Amino acid sequence: MKKQPKKTKSKHKWLRKELSKLGKIPDAELARRIGIRTAVVSRKRSSMEIEPLSTSQRLNWTKENLALLGTRTDREVAEIMNASPGRVTIKRLSLGIESYAISSNSWHTWTDEEIAMLGTDHDPAVAEKIGISTRSVSLKRRQLGIRSFLKRKAVIRPRRYLSDWKAKETALLGTMTDKDLAARLNLSPSAVRLKRLSLGIAPFRKRAASTGIWTPAVMARIIKEPSAALARELGVSRQRVHQKRKELLER
Repeated sequence: MKKQPKKTKSKHKWLRKELSKLGKIPDAELARRIGIRTAVVSRKRSSMEIEPLSTSQRLNWTKENLALLGTRTDREVAEIMNASPGRVTIKRLSLGIESYAISSNSWHTWTDEEIAMLGTDHDPAVAEKIGISTRSVSLKRRQLGIRSFLKRKAVIRPRRYLSDWKAKETALLGTMTDKDLAARLNLSPSAVRLKRLSLGIAPFRKRAASTGIWTPAVMARIIKEPSAALARELGVSRQRVHQKRKELLER
């Protein structure tokens, strides 16, 4: 039996408009726009003896460019300015300008009560109650590790009303995650969360994350540095960094 010849990836045919972007925007950003690997862009740029874009190179923030911030997505503004979306985002945040998603009402800030609803009914039903898309509900539920309504229905747990809690059980609220306490008491995480919310007790993760890490030095960096890197350093979630940045900008 003859061996099938190995398939080789076809070489990228560079267009004139693509070549004109070399060295003017980061290699990774150009690669994303074209749909090829960053290494391919870097090799092509080097072969044409074009210097890479310096990270310290200043962008031309004219009045016209500044006026674009918040009127469309950071990625769209970045393409207009031949810059990376990250640099546009940093500039927008430094000026306290809301993202296009927030200003156009396509951004949703989750409350504890809404989070408590996740998994208690089908995602479309929860989405209708909150007034957002089903996709947003499903994504948030998965991010928090909450099982879907269908999967949760298969687990039979004793029903627990808010008035049925014993004092020693109530004392455990907020000392561990709702999920861990639910497993300990053989309850659903939503039942634990509802009881905690009814007593105004902060969730374990937020209370632990707010003990002394938001120093003046950290607050000064929160506008300038990427959320992912800062979150890793502080040992908190990116969502917590985003929320703290929002609180800072609203002052």
